[in-house]
Amino acid sequence: VDLKEIDQTNGEIYGDRRFENHHYSIWNFLEADLSPIKIKDMKEPVATDWAASLSVSNIKVALVAQETHAVNVCMQYIESLDQYESSWESRLFDSTDSAVKWCTS
Repeated sequence: VDLKEIDQTNGEIYGDRRFENHHYSIWNFLEADLSPIKIKDMKEPVATDWAASLSVSNIKVALVAQETHAVNVCMQYIESLDQYESSWESRLFDSTDSAVKWCTS
């Protein structure tokens, strides 16, 4: 997985008319290779999500990862989104089940 793929996916999500009515997003990176992504490169998807949060607030973003680099990339996203003071809440999980439970609670 690289930033281009993440950007394309975000574009599809944000371009969907149903986006305004959704409440959560689960990004499952358990089987993804995030090695092409550098920690410093996370500024771009964070800025994109922050901008989207200005029009659609109160979304939960669950990131699912276990591999060390993937966890670090996800944590950078979470910390950066918090710095932007986004209305979106983001958390890291080590299983899809726990992510779904949090998102639907």
